[in-house]
Amino acid sequence: MSDLSDLVSMYITKRNERLAIERQAQIMKESEDEIKLKLITAMKAEGFKQARTDKGLVTYSSKPMPIVKDWPALYAHIKDTDSFDLLQRRVHEGAVALRTEEGIKIPGVDFFPVDKITVSG
Repeated sequence: MSDLSDLVSMYITKRNERLAIERQAQIMKESEDEIKLKLITAMKAEGFKQARTDKGLVTYSSKPMPIVKDWPALYAHIKDTDSFDLLQRRVHEGAVALRTEEGIKIPGVDFFPVDKITVSG
């Protein structure tokens, strides 16, 4: 049992170390994102596509990102044109879980085990 206790302790220690680093990284990322927004705003205002310093070169670009405003219309188009490539291929885990709990078997969907450890205390 000592080996298991040692593994639990080592796991929790390493997990806590990682979480502390991730918290630091998140704080740094938030600061980076604030500066990035200011940089984009400044470059757009000045009309610059590139800016260089002794640290390196940044290039500004913009591209349109799709957003669905009418899902029924999109679904109808996908069905009518057999354009299922417009969707990402994954099922919604929560929706599948609810149907499974209701005893509904969804054709084409299978399950595989995912191991998980939960830490508390």
